[in-house]
Amino acid sequence: SGRLSTVLLTPTASGFLRDGRPHQIISGAVHYFRIRPEQWRDRLAKLAAMGCDTVETYVAWNYHAPTPDSVVFDGDRDLGAFIDLAGELGLDVIVRPGPYICAEWEGGGLPGWLLADPTIAVRTHDPRYLATVEAWFGALLPILVPRQAAHGGPIVAVQVEKSFEALMLYLGTVRAGAIFLPRNTAYTPAEIEYILRDDEPAVFVCEPAKAEEIRP
Repeated sequence: SGRLSTVLLTPTASGFLRDGRPHQIISGAVHYFRIRPEQWRDRLAKLAAMGCDTVETYVAWNYHAPTPDSVVFDGDRDLGAFIDLAGELGLDVIVRPGPYICAEWEGGGLPGWLLADPTIAVRTHDPRYLATVEAWFGALLPILVPRQAAHGGPIVAVQVEKSFEALMLYLGTVRAGAIFLPRNTAYTPAEIEYILRDDEPAVFVCEPAKAEEIRP
């Protein structure tokens, strides 16, 4: 099956539009870092067979960065290949890159070498922590950006961080990496997620019914 479309999702007060028509996101989680690459196709195909049109995955920082000086995106850590495969199977992709992901994963995805330094306050405005996040996103975003729906790829949305309280720390970095964020929409903070696009910003909210009124 081919992709549904490469057009962007448009949020409205009553839900999403795709090509101007109502679109329901039916998403299931398949975390590529929990299964072997040779199992990816089978698991994604089964997700699609269940009736899902979207796959959601976290990105575990500590899985890709075993040391402060190395970032690995090949072999069983080939995130780009996983996203491409999902698109090949007709699935949209929602990426949740952290840096903190929780996900019942060791350290919530934060690298052990980072947590081992008691002088660095993670998930705060500590400049040393933010510098490590900037370096991580600097390596990660080139994998994600060209696979955005705006570029014909399967990624329709991204959730930055696990909670809104820490989200504000990273907005400058993701904007600089060509992920555009909303400038004139307002939603409940805990529900905010962002559509990836390269022209004008839009917002993706998990539960639109709970969103605040959109206002300029």
